[in-house]
Amino acid sequence: MKKGIRGLAVAGGVVTSALLLAGCGSSGSPASAGSSSNTATFVEAPNSPFVDNFNPWSPSNAMISSAFSEIYEPLLYFNTYTGTITGKLATSYSYSNNHQTITFTLRKGVKWSDGQPFTSNDVVFTFDMILKNPSIDLNGLSNIIQSVSAKGKYTVVINLKSPNEADLYWIAGDTPIVPEHIWSKVSNPASYTDTNPVTTGPFLLKSFSTSLIVLKKNPHYWNPGEPHIDTLKIPLYLSNNSASLAMVKGDFSIATQFVPSIKTTLLSRDPQHYFDWFPPISENVLFTNDAVYPFSSVTFRRALSYAINRKAITSRGEYNYETPANATGLPESKADQPVIDQSIVSQNPMTYDPSKARAILKKAGYTWNSKNQLIDPKGQPVSANIIAESGATDWVSDAQIIAKELDNFGINATVQTPSPSTFLSDLSNGNFQLGVYFTTYGPGPYFEYNTLLNSSFSAPIGHSATSNYERWINPQTNALLQQYTQEFTQSAQQATLDKIEQIMAKDLPVIPLMDFPAWEQYNNTDFTGFPSAHNQYAAMASPIDNMYVEAQLRKR
Repeated sequence: MKKGIRGLAVAGGVVTSALLLAGCGSSGSPASAGSSSNTATFVEAPNSPFVDNFNPWSPSNAMISSAFSEIYEPLLYFNTYTGTITGKLATSYSYSNNHQTITFTLRKGVKWSDGQPFTSNDVVFTFDMILKNPSIDLNGLSNIIQSVSAKGKYTVVINLKSPNEADLYWIAGDTPIVPEHIWSKVSNPASYTDTNPVTTGPFLLKSFSTSLIVLKKNPHYWNPGEPHIDTLKIPLYLSNNSASLAMVKGDFSIATQFVPSIKTTLLSRDPQHYFDWFPPISENVLFTNDAVYPFSSVTFRRALSYAINRKAITSRGEYNYETPANATGLPESKADQPVIDQSIVSQNPMTYDPSKARAILKKAGYTWNSKNQLIDPKGQPVSANIIAESGATDWVSDAQIIAKELDNFGINATVQTPSPSTFLSDLSNGNFQLGVYFTTYGPGPYFEYNTLLNSSFSAPIGHSATSNYERWINPQTNALLQQYTQEFTQSAQQATLDKIEQIMAKDLPVIPLMDFPAWEQYNNTDFTGFPSAHNQYAAMASPIDNMYVEAQLRKR
């Protein structure tokens, strides 16, 4: 079944026909006003100092998305809010062999930035390199792909280990393609320092420092006219506060920031030119270390959930930008909302009910002493340390609110705020009890559930987990996730999703807090072409989103 890329949408994992927004998302023609400069400034979320390494698989880039966000391209672009798909290095794809073979037709006339032609050999090389090096197989492609081969210069055939359409995103949307003539000389792709990236993308590296990355237009980009800007600056900000101060001064064209009280702090300063859009794409959750007592107990996690006031967190910590979570742990995005089982939501309300939490723990053998300290069945006082990334002021506030509520409940709760890189290392290695963070996003619920719950993305404490930081190891969940990939009708996939939603609601592998949005702020003084609620061609949720959107910006 041949599928041209434009005109596709992924809804609940099933590929269905739908019209895609024309013009790669750019809205209208540029206006005639603005400054003479054709340089845009992208203000990212807080980072650690930039590392001069554009290797997309380097561990040092885990928290520094700008290190490759405007550099390497995938085969397809997936809109994580709507689920729609657009062609990038591939123009079409088709399934055959009972859904066990994918054939990609590549875009002709594409060149690497050093002038070498892009061909099927580059795609085959990239996938083979990942499959041969487990340390860079971040999406578990070795569990999905049997073999990759070229059929001429512009056709790539990927044979899967079993019939599977659900994992197309990991294969074609979240795998950056690199040049064989450069990377074939690399002995260890995980440790390789890529300071001079050769790319097919719209931007090239112009200059680098630990506090500023400057990209320039690729004059030979395959999509005629793109990018429309000449230069893109990405300055370093260590916290939301310092980034917000710069934005208040007008030092941004596009931003992905949490800005406190954004209407009064930023938007009201120039309502004609400043605007925002916060599409929900995943969930903010309280990661519980399910390998550590008492968080390993579903009874304890359920009581903990009732002891947390989500409305207080969303209002005081998140300024009412986000909606309190439902029990399925899925956001109210266009891709996810249609598949949320509302009966599960209604039967498992995420309400603040300390009395119910006490009743659950009393039944499980917990008690409270005269000082209102919670005592576990072993006779020990219960304590909890919550980690939140320093600089992410909203998450820090969320953690402090949760700690206060747990203190009132009788749990001695503390908050630690490690640096972004240390925070992620602590989550990955299981060096935590509770952590405020977001779940991995994708163009539909399967992608979010798979990265969050699949045990292949977890690891024993002391070893690095890819995304299953809570260390949820559950054969039933694994079987359902695998079953989903083997189903090819919406009704069958929905039935499987309902069972996974039940696991989320009843077993609470993590504790959902509220929807996590793509923070997007725009300054259209000098540029147009931004995504918005009226032009949802992208949600700036990932590095690849950033590259896609910035290529659309047009000078006024």
